[in-house]
Amino acid sequence: MFKLIGITGVIASGKTTVSNYIKEKGYNIIEADTLARVAVEKNSQGLKKIKEEFGEEVIQENGELNRKKLKEIIFNDETLRRKLNSIIHPEIESIFQKKLKEFKDAGEKIVFYDVPLLFETGMEWMFDSIIVVFVPESISLERLIKRDNLSEEFALKIIKSQIPAENKIKMANYVINNSKSIENTFEQLEKIISNIHQN
Repeated sequence: MFKLIGITGVIASGKTTVSNYIKEKGYNIIEADTLARVAVEKNSQGLKKIKEEFGEEVIQENGELNRKKLKEIIFNDETLRRKLNSIIHPEIESIFQKKLKEFKDAGEKIVFYDVPLLFETGMEWMFDSIIVVFVPESISLERLIKRDNLSEEFALKIIKSQIPAENKIKMANYVINNSKSIENTFEQLEKIISNIHQN
């Protein structure tokens, strides 16, 4: 029986570390962030729609998306953020369905899908199981500031724009606490993968 497993969590919680480990173990994983980049790459339908909605200022001279400029615009306006999501998500969904069909046609039994905004976009119905990766907010704030070179105020705004970790944990089938050692994280993940195979 085919199983689609969702991976999500709070921002800067270490989802990439978890996804990379799953890949190293030989499992197929689709990453929404990668699909999102494809959906808005140069000359794509997605980028064309973004340009129509947000104007020339979000397009660089080389014709590619100015992500920094777009991020500044949407995080200061909830309506515009929703508008952007309504443009990008159907494009991502279309690419995702093609990838998923390829895996199913190849006879794969388990595929993981790494989706940062899984609950925020109401996608939970799609999955057989969902893994939530979390760290305390103080850790994700510190990591986000360092990773993206942001001010504390802006980083906090990004965190607060997402569903809180405790809510995501309640909706998860499996939870990984990524605030300890990397070995500890991988031990938790191994148990989860084993459980997925058995159920």
